[in-house]
Amino acid sequence: MKSGLVNRGFINQIADVNAYLSSFMLENAIEAVYVYDEDCRIVYVNELALKDSGYSRAELLEMKIMDLDPVFSQPPIKASKSPEFFSEKLSFRAQHKHKTGYLYPVDISLVALDYEDKVYNAFFAREISMLVEAEESLGLVEESFRVIADTSPVALIISRVSDGQLQYANRQAFDLFRQSTRELTDGNILDLFKRYSKDNSVLSILSAGHDVKNHEIYFQENNKPAMWLSLSTKTLVLDRQKSHLQCLA
Repeated sequence: MKSGLVNRGFINQIADVNAYLSSFMLENAIEAVYVYDEDCRIVYVNELALKDSGYSRAELLEMKIMDLDPVFSQPPIKASKSPEFFSEKLSFRAQHKHKTGYLYPVDISLVALDYEDKVYNAFFAREISMLVEAEESLGLVEESFRVIADTSPVALIISRVSDGQLQYANRQAFDLFRQSTRELTDGNILDLFKRYSKDNSVLSILSAGHDVKNHEIYFQENNKPAMWLSLSTKTLVLDRQKSHLQCLA
């Protein structure tokens, strides 16, 4: 009997430690945490949720999860006891409305919880205003590049260094290689230059992603007259991958 009491007490201590650690991690999470029940009512929020939303804990616990996002009239996933509910993981981008009225972007992850025979959803929201601003700025830069590249008098090609896959070609490149947009951008930079140039040094430059300036290459299409072109290249990083810009004039 005594041994059983000791074991039960030890188990209760472990349960208390686990509960404390869980609470500590949620309160100190780097994301705002909202937990809502089957009626969509918010039953728990952490400290960051108060800071991001501008509401007090008491105010949030009187709200439904849809009150945070003016777009949602229904929750993205309603808490349910169905097996599909616990197997489904959902991540998406949304906008939350601050207490003062302004909207701010968030990345959201949802996970299901089953506690004391009740079903809940844990709603993790990461505020991403700076990320969205950076993406918008990058989009403007990319659009500016396309406008400049498409009106450039020289042929411009961008390929991925790791496998040679073409990522971009401007109109002058289509005219130079006499290929359609799909044919050219679905191709490989090494295969493309093997077809039009027998210069092995060019293939070495392209396969290694080396930077060169005004490198002359002998260029010939089928039986048409050959010509000399000047090749300049520059290493870029696109989508966290090493890429190669080739300029042919």
